[in-house]
Amino acid sequence: MEDPPNPQQRNWRALKYLRRNGPTGMLGYEYDPDSGIRGGYLVSDEAIHNVAQAGGDLEDFAKYQNDAKD
Repeated sequence: MEDPPNPQQRNWRALKYLRRNGPTGMLGYEYDPDSGIRGGYLVSDEAIHNVAQAGGDLEDFAKYQNDAKD
């Protein structure tokens, strides 16, 4: 994942999921309100559930990114 542009902004980071049409969406960090996702992953709902059940973190979505379909 990409680091925030400024180390002082690390406390402003939030995880955001933007659903698209169908069972997929963009998942990644947003550094301030309405700045948009940086370094995100296009993933399916199934990937969200799989990583959550395993107690994973954001980087665990990399292996699911190519499996997402619109």
